[in-house]
Amino acid sequence: MGDSERNYITMNGMYTVERNVPVPNKEDTWKSKLDALQIGESFIFPEVKRNSVRQNISGYFHRLTAKRFTVSVKGQTAGTARVWRIEDAEVKEGEN
Repeated sequence: MGDSERNYITMNGMYTVERNVPVPNKEDTWKSKLDALQIGESFIFPEVKRNSVRQNISGYFHRLTAKRFTVSVKGQTAGTARVWRIEDAEVKEGEN
């Protein structure tokens, strides 16, 4: 154990506190990946992440932007899903 970590024992087990571990790059977030998609583009991701992707879409893009997406497992390899960027929503006068 070096200067960069400390071990703690708790009732539920042991954990290590670490220093100088890089924070994940913001470019690696679902939001940044979705934001980079152009209309007609798509990407495959693990099906277990489907709820996370949908939450990003509905919680940010559909609520705050005109960008629209659709997610499906149909036609995908087992264990994967795909997200597509589809046509933008029409912004009605008085909205925004």
